[in-house]
Order: sequence, then structure tokens, then C-alpha cells
Amino acid sequence: MHALLLILSFAVTEVNPPTLYAANDELRLYMIEAGTRSPALQVRHSEWQAVLERIPQATSLDDPMFTLGYFLQSEVNNYRVALGQRFPWFGTLRTRGERSAREADGALQRFYDERNRVFAEVKKAYFEYAFLGESIRVTEEQLDVLGYMKDIVESKYSVGMAREDLRIAMEITQVTDRRDGFLQFRPALTARLNQAMGAAMDVERPWPQPAGFPPALPSWDALEGQLIAANPDLKRLDY
Repeated sequence: MHALLLILSFAVTEVNPPTLYAANDELRLYMIEAGTRSPALQVRHSEWQAVLERIPQATSLDDPMFTLGYFLQSEVNNYRVALGQRFPWFGTLRTRGERSAREADGALQRFYDERNRVFAEVKKAYFEYAFLGESIRVTEEQLDVLGYMKDIVESKYSVGMAREDLRIAMEITQVTDRRDGFLQFRPALTARLNQAMGAAMDVERPWPQPAGFPPALPSWDALEGQLIAANPDLKRLDY
């Protein structure tokens, strides 16, 4: 029944789901996981389905009324049994259907608005976690280069071709401390990502996959038009 109503609503109201942007497949899976676990999103979905199911009811005739009247006339008991059917004025059923369809459109936009909020939280937590992972990767590459330079200096020093130089050792210590400081943030950022996804806080997450830069932003005029046409909150107010 739900599937039939869903097809009917999309056919009548011409609602298309907004497009989504995810930098890689991993982030897209995280967003879907967060959406399926979000209690608030489930509530919005149930509200939309409830409004959607009222559309066929709004366009059908009222149920027949079976009335039993009891009248007293003089000293004789008379009973009247009547079966009646109410018929609305011309165009009333169509107006009811259109109003219910608009209410369903508004409920669907509330669902999209909540979905965007959930996805935005996942993206912010994901990219902060990715930035931390990239920072650690860079510092570890610096340590590899410094270790290679230290080996060269020590080899030359052992054969008397160079003097002892403590600057590289000091640099290695500083970069190591920086790397260890970054690593201390990993549990907190992992927990934040799990919270945004509705998962247990202690679930371990691998470092995010590589991701390219998002597409360039359009001009303000084009962006303003997209906001007016696609923002769920503004569309809900229109409905």
C-alpha cells in the first residue's frame, strides 16, 4: 500500500529528491548509515507517510450514514430508520485532494530538511577526521625524510667527513611531538563521527579515503536561483 501511495504522490505532485554530493563512496555509505539510524529522520518519514495516506481518503465520498431516530407521537412509539449518503458540491473532492497533496509536499520537504541536517553533521565530522589523518600522514613523511638525513650525517660523522650536528635530532623530536599530539585527537574525532552517524561511540573508524576537491561554487546569481528552487525549507513554505 505504501509503495502504491508513493508512486501516486510522485505522479501527482512531481516531487523529485534533491541531488546529493559525496566526495567518495565511503562518505556516501556513512551518510546513508546515518540516515537509516536517525530517530528524527524516521519521525519525519512517518509524518510524510501519514499525510500521504490521507490523499485517497480526501478524494473519496463520505461513509454512508445509518441513522436511527426515535420519535414520540402522542402515546404511540414510532421508529424511523433512514440510510443517507452525503454528496459534496462540485469540485470539493478535487480541492480536498489538491490540499492533501500540498500537505504531503510540505511534509516531504520537512523530511528533506532534516535529512540535509543529518548529512551535514556527518560531512563536517568526516572531513575533520580526514584533515587529522592527512596531518598525521604529512608529519610521518617528514619523519621519514629527517631519519634518512640523520643516517647520512651519522655515516659521514663515523668516518670523519662531518662534524656532529644536533639540529636534525632536535627537528625529529619536534616533529615526533607534533605527530603524537595529532594522534591524541583521533579518539575524540572518531567519537564525533560515530555520534553523527548514530553509531556506538567506541566503534573504530579507518582513516578516510582520499577525496578530491568539490566542484567550484557557481556565481551568486546562479546560487541564489538554486537556493530558491531547491531549499527544502523555502519550498515547504511555498506549499
